Amino acid sequence: MKATYMVRTQSRASPARTASKSARVEKVYFKYTFASARRVHSRSGMRLSAVHVAWTALVSACSVYDSSLLHESASGSAGSGDQGGTGAEGGSASDGGTGAGGVLGGSSGGVSGTSGAGGTLAASGGDGTEDASVGPPGDASVASDGSTGGGVATGGSTGSGGSAGSGGVASAGGNAGSGGTLAAGGGAGGPGSDAGSPTCTDQAQNGTETDVDCGGTCGGCPTGKKCNGASDCASGVCRGTCAAATCSDGVKNGAETGIDCGGNPCLPCGFRKPITIHGAQVTADLVDFPLLVVLSDADLAAGTRADGADLVFRDASGTALDVEVESFVHASGRLLAWVRVPVLPGGVDTTLYLYYGDATNHWTTPSGVNPTGVWKNGYSRVWHMQDVLNLKDSKGTGDATNNGATNVTGLIGGAAYLDGTDNLYAAHAAIDGTSFTVSIWSKRADVSVDRCMMAQGRISAAPGTRQMFHLCYEQDGSPAINNHLRFGFWGDDLLSTNAYTDTTNYEYWVGTYDVANDARALYRNGASEGSGKSGGSLGTGTDALEFGRRVYFWDYQWKGNLDEIRISTVARSAAWIAAEYENQRAGSTFLTVGAQQAL
Repeated sequence: MKATYMVRTQSRASPARTASKSARVEKVYFKYTFASARRVHSRSGMRLSAVHVAWTALVSACSVYDSSLLHESASGSAGSGDQGGTGAEGGSASDGGTGAGGVLGGSSGGVSGTSGAGGTLAASGGDGTEDASVGPPGDASVASDGSTGGGVATGGSTGSGGSAGSGGVASAGGNAGSGGTLAAGGGAGGPGSDAGSPTCTDQAQNGTETDVDCGGTCGGCPTGKKCNGASDCASGVCRGTCAAATCSDGVKNGAETGIDCGGNPCLPCGFRKPITIHGAQVTADLVDFPLLVVLSDADLAAGTRADGADLVFRDASGTALDVEVESFVHASGRLLAWVRVPVLPGGVDTTLYLYYGDATNHWTTPSGVNPTGVWKNGYSRVWHMQDVLNLKDSKGTGDATNNGATNVTGLIGGAAYLDGTDNLYAAHAAIDGTSFTVSIWSKRADVSVDRCMMAQGRISAAPGTRQMFHLCYEQDGSPAINNHLRFGFWGDDLLSTNAYTDTTNYEYWVGTYDVANDARALYRNGASEGSGKSGGSLGTGTDALEFGRRVYFWDYQWKGNLDEIRISTVARSAAWIAAEYENQRAGSTFLTVGAQQAL
């Protein structure tokens, strides 16, 4: 007797793949002669049922089918496991392992003889193993882009590893899924989502970057990209976004060989000289300090424009500083300039640089770069006395008028000489009801009578207490008063501690008033000459500010030189006044000018 068994397998893959498989295994016929089987197995003393023999043949055929599926998956297409056959026709497996009655396939297994649905193979999977261990039915999950090898599932055996894809992480075949055998030897994947730490070439803005793959630790961004600071830009110029290099941005960039010079299209660089301010002569931090720079330099005569407009002061970072050029003589290279130093630290040397010789006009006015900006820290009036016929206020708020004074060589540039009958005057200064500082360089021509350097107050009638301000030398025969300087509030005065009779040298006199504390202080040559309380602030009316004369109660006119007169609306500190004196005095060692440096 002969029995014929037919097993039909149905693929769960795509229709196209199902068609190709069905051509080979759509119908599998097994014919087996039981009588022959008995004879074969009886010789070895074994007796097998006809069903068992037929099932063994079926398993062999399905293995061939499943292997062909797995080999096709090596091309990178996603393979699908096949629906296992029914184990009911075979013997039952007692423990869920491999045994008669369960279909073994690339992605299938059975528990107690029942085969499960095959797992889905991963994209880009390689060759699968020929056999798989048996487990609960399940699908292998698809590996993420960039992973390689077989798909990830749970509970099955592990196939051999795939190679790493670009930007991806190589997995050793992945973890096996229940009932699924992973493909071996997966090919390369695409860029993976698990690509490690950010880099400067990953085409994404991440890490410390301010834009895609630039800024932060990745270096300078090109023009137009986002930035947080100069270091984020290739040009070194950040204005919300990176700006292109120019010949006026205050940065050495582009083709420049120096700051805003050299290369194409910028002008030649020229030279610079370092200027070191000695911190030992600065006793406290000073903000927006007007620094006097006086040079007579052959290098300037040889290397600058005739008008000196290529002279520009910069700090150590290359930032241009406000400067007022009081005078420049090209033939001798003599420069007299005031430079605003944003921060002058106490006890620490500070270095600035004087640039010149690039043939560029850097000045914003005929007298320098933003000259009024030099006097931003509380100054209301500044007269240099360079030209008494044209007494300009450097703040631009109160030019003075000359009434007979003549020009002479002063301590700092020019000075006004008054012969005892002359005077100068300017509009009323705002010193009433507020803190203020007055300062003046003076040189007396005689000590025989009272002499006033500066005064403001009522002249039409006798002033009341604190209705007149005056800064005068007294000479009335009393040893306690003679040749003492009076910082007067009219009836509420402060006398200098010491008497002085010097007619040879300039003296630097400064008086301060702090309205909050009703406190006055007087200084000569940077040192204290007395201090004390006042009875209140000034009330000098609207009368003019005069130099070289006090009008009411005798004229007390000045005989001698007056230079560098200033009014401030703040009470200057002792450290500020001492630094001014050291910077401006004859023979000053406040700063040192270094040798010329070619750029």
